[in-house]
Amino acid sequence: MKLYYTRVLFFTMFFIYQITCAQQSMLPTSLFDDFTTPLPAKTISSKDIIISYTLDEDQFYSVKMEYEEKNETFKLKPLTYPNFKAKFKNALHNLLSEVGKVLSANSTSTYTVNDLTSQEVKKADNEISAEFAKIITYFNTEEERPLVATIRLKEFIKVYSNGLYLQKLENPSAKITFYDGFIEKIQVKGKISQEEVIFSNNYSIGISSTKNIEKLHRVLLHSENRFNKLLLINNSVNIKDVINSLPSTALSGNDLDNKFEQILTRLYIQEYLKSHNYLIKNYVTQLKNNFEKNKQSIFSSTLKSLLQEVTDQYQNRQTAKDYFLTINLGDVIQYEKEIDVNANDVSPVKQLILLDSKAQKETKLYKEESTRLFEAVVYTDFLSLFDEENPNGLVQTEVNKRFNINTRRSDIVPESLPGLIPPFFPFLISEGYGFFQYFDAQLQISKIEKNNKFLSSRTILIEDETGIMVDSEPFYEPLTMLQHRNYAIGGMLNIVNFENQNAKLLMNFNAGFLFGRSGYIPVGEDPTAETVNTEFVNNLEIPMEYKFHLLPEKRFSIMLSDRLSWFENLDADIPLRSVEDQRVTSQNRWLNSFNIDLNLDLSSTGKLFLRYRLVHELDNINNNFSQLQFGYSFYFLKNNKPVK
Repeated sequence: MKLYYTRVLFFTMFFIYQITCAQQSMLPTSLFDDFTTPLPAKTISSKDIIISYTLDEDQFYSVKMEYEEKNETFKLKPLTYPNFKAKFKNALHNLLSEVGKVLSANSTSTYTVNDLTSQEVKKADNEISAEFAKIITYFNTEEERPLVATIRLKEFIKVYSNGLYLQKLENPSAKITFYDGFIEKIQVKGKISQEEVIFSNNYSIGISSTKNIEKLHRVLLHSENRFNKLLLINNSVNIKDVINSLPSTALSGNDLDNKFEQILTRLYIQEYLKSHNYLIKNYVTQLKNNFEKNKQSIFSSTLKSLLQEVTDQYQNRQTAKDYFLTINLGDVIQYEKEIDVNANDVSPVKQLILLDSKAQKETKLYKEESTRLFEAVVYTDFLSLFDEENPNGLVQTEVNKRFNINTRRSDIVPESLPGLIPPFFPFLISEGYGFFQYFDAQLQISKIEKNNKFLSSRTILIEDETGIMVDSEPFYEPLTMLQHRNYAIGGMLNIVNFENQNAKLLMNFNAGFLFGRSGYIPVGEDPTAETVNTEFVNNLEIPMEYKFHLLPEKRFSIMLSDRLSWFENLDADIPLRSVEDQRVTSQNRWLNSFNIDLNLDLSSTGKLFLRYRLVHELDNINNNFSQLQFGYSFYFLKNNKPVK
């Protein structure tokens, strides 16, 4: 048992180390001479000031200075030298001021921190520029980020009500979060008729392919509040202004043509009259023809009457009812993908960006760093700690990589489901759905420890007609073959995905394949002998699973899933049987697994998870085994070690 606890202690220290370490270095002592007087720098440098820097998920550069228990932190975006220098000086000044209070109390000398505008502090620019070069070099080498796209906020954003255009959105701004091939959240703010309005999405918007980008114009964002349409119309460019601008006397020649042009231009602004514009065009054509024939115009009174009639007809069709407003995502952003040999997937890294019509109209988007392409999961099974005969595996490893296929999702309109799609439970509680969204490639390695690494055979006792045991026959169970699998490689293809952002849940139905290998002790070998011959058998698992993923927030989530698998060992010479009610039966190839996962996202370097799994034969739940796994996931290509 001591060996088990030693391995668990090592495992625990490993993932804590991964979490706590960031890119680190010591600040040069020459900096302290410029910032402090009169105590020498060695008074401080007896305990180093450590500077560490990380890049968080929103792509903010975070810099932290630490001295004993005191620390100062500042963030930057973008990482530019003028910004860095100003914030660096301020943070170091504040930290040394706190340190100075302690040093002055324990010294006969007066300890002071120089003012930021002093000549002494200005001398520190060379050391600060060296620190900046060190940080920028680290991020440009270790954290290489290929450019994937440039995103721009458009200026003319049309606002619609009930499918009819109202007017332009004034002073627009946007917040957009990208996550795993999707625009997960988008919030567009602006003003319409002097009232502030906020638009947002109901479901995640695929952004991983060129086809996704081409279809952005089909995605609607909805206002979070209702508005009165008649109020909005009356507050827009008023039709009465058009009528009042008409001359009271007839016009002729070029004056008439120019006036026609002005009126039509103003009328086209009122696109809520679009369905009636053909009436106006026809009438204007008649007026022109009449003018050519009679050299006179009844322009003013007749056109006034027509405009008033059209306006009345339009407003009579409306009620005082409140409406949700909509805007088209294609009118909001222009997503200009970068042409590159590695740009098949044109979605950026997980991040938050801000755009507005005044200061930040565009920004560049980057792909995931090369060091974060592959995520590994290392975990242990707690049940193995207390049961030496448990073959679940003390330390196991998984490597996963998700490939986006079709990230387009569509609105679910409940009233349109009958006759098209059966209105079963996921459709009834979802806001968006999509098909064949991703493929998860998987590599699983288990049974690293030696205890029970190879499966021993069991024995069938054969009775004669009188009930006397006359013979025996060895056999292996498919369920235990799965439990003793050393490795598996394959993947899971998403078939259909359902999303409800308001309920904070995702539902996925997946299917896939896994080729694996299990170790066993051949029949006739003594498993207790000092030297035992062992063999391996290949097997195939074809799983189908349904996942119910609840995400109260990104840092913490709960997943419930059920997985039905067809499991077949690819060797006809191995005797396979199942056991039911203590009797041996033919092998049961259908296995079922129920899983509960708790995930905790601690930082950009990795995540913790706790997983319980119950695996049983489909039609015999009494024949089962369980696993209680505790693990840590991390990007195994990423260097998380401190550097001095």
